[in-house]
Amino acid sequence: MRSFLRTCAVAALAALCIICQTAASRAPRAEAAGTPATNLLPAAAVRLLSLGLTTAASDLYWLRFVSYLGSEEVVRDRAAQLYPLAVLITDLDPRFAYAHEAAGLALNSVNRLEEAQAILDIGVERNPGRWQTPFYAGFNAWNGLAQYEKGASLLLRAARIPGSPGYLTSLATRLFATSDAVQHGIAVIEALLADPSLPSPARSELEERLQALRTEHFIRDVEQRVDLFRLRNGRDPVDLSECGVGPGGPLVVPDGIELVLDSDGNVVIEGFERLKLYRPGA
Repeated sequence: MRSFLRTCAVAALAALCIICQTAASRAPRAEAAGTPATNLLPAAAVRLLSLGLTTAASDLYWLRFVSYLGSEEVVRDRAAQLYPLAVLITDLDPRFAYAHEAAGLALNSVNRLEEAQAILDIGVERNPGRWQTPFYAGFNAWNGLAQYEKGASLLLRAARIPGSPGYLTSLATRLFATSDAVQHGIAVIEALLADPSLPSPARSELEERLQALRTEHFIRDVEQRVDLFRLRNGRDPVDLSECGVGPGGPLVVPDGIELVLDSDGNVVIEGFERLKLYRPGA
């Protein structure tokens, strides 16, 4: 009996949503030039009309989202309805984590990158126990918006969540290096390592990444000194001591690091792979 009543209630809700949306679509609505009106009811109105079945209402709008995404209409109106639909769906059901992620990826795929970031960032805060959401948010920030530092921070956040892939910490490290925010990356990882509850495998990985960032930071300091020497003297240094690097100089080489200049005048540390990353559009 309860199942029958629930089915009837959902059917009535669906009919009510259709009626309300039809009325909304007929109402006059101001719109910017070239931007189609979305004709969506506000979440507060849907919540009131749904009589407490807000999750069911969210599911109904999710079906509309999926249908719209596969239609010719999405091409005709330049995917203008994707973001408003995603906001409505996730406002009605904030714990619908997959909707945040799928909407973010869909928006990314049609180059609506700021909207993709907005819905993913909301999802990160609403579903803190799910590593996929900050991972996708970090990917959009890095690959879409070229916000490498933000992407790195989001990937590190994802890496701290149980069940996340082990490669996220390494990727975040490279993103910090790409963003020229190596010092910030060091500070972030040091803050994470200060947490006594950090699991041992995660701690070991972070300590390894921290050492890589510190080494990268040191190399960049040396490279700046070499560039300055060339600018002042019009030639390459014979060795790094001429740049103040090494014993007796202001920049001391850390223990365990063998630093040399190669035949092209580049700073090289034997056995260390520089932290570089593909830059989209570069």
